[in-house]
Amino acid sequence: CVHLIENSDSQEGKPPSKATQILRDHIKDLQDEVLAKDVPKSYLRFERSLKHLQAEQVYFLQTVQVKKIIEEVCKISGDAEQCDLLRFYHDLGLIVYFADSQDPHNNLVILDVEWLIDKFAELITIKTFGNTDASEHEHWNDFDVNGRLSSKLISRVWRDIDQEVQDKLVNIMKKFDLLHQDQRTTAVEGECIYFVPLVIRGESNPEDLVKRGRDILVDFGVPLFVSAA
Repeated sequence: CVHLIENSDSQEGKPPSKATQILRDHIKDLQDEVLAKDVPKSYLRFERSLKHLQAEQVYFLQTVQVKKIIEEVCKISGDAEQCDLLRFYHDLGLIVYFADSQDPHNNLVILDVEWLIDKFAELITIKTFGNTDASEHEHWNDFDVNGRLSSKLISRVWRDIDQEVQDKLVNIMKKFDLLHQDQRTTAVEGECIYFVPLVIRGESNPEDLVKRGRDILVDFGVPLFVSAA
């Protein structure tokens, strides 16, 4: 099932298109299927611990730390069973977890999805130059006009987050196809440039963009074409 969604469809004050509403309904149907399954009581104990951590403003933990909580609170010690629990809550949208956690860039479990969305929004929302440092104007202009996001600007915007965590958040954005790294820029003074499909502008309709290969395939369990609009 493929959904064609224009990046301008989420503009403030603009009603959702028919395609967007169909996608929303599809996602809700998938979520209802998950919720209809019998949930082990041990899972509910993890959910209570998750809410407690969120209340304490613990936004993320290393995968090994979360698995330790699962072992202590849920009495689940098997690695496969622990991963099943994490995948279950990832599918529900309550956490963000990737099974390939042996990758050093993927060994972070996001415990507060709203916090993660806010951090993403800090990067992909166009800033008013008057509200930013003058040294950032060139980077923001490049982002606004060309949809190119500099790693230097990422570090500036996320200056309240450790660099190691920044790198992992960028990797999550890449997994969600919110960023695509321009490989030509990786060796330029240690600076990376990322293309942000959600802000790339164009005049063509989605079908034409797909035909010309300018589409981005996003898979959240539901394949989704996000095309430059």
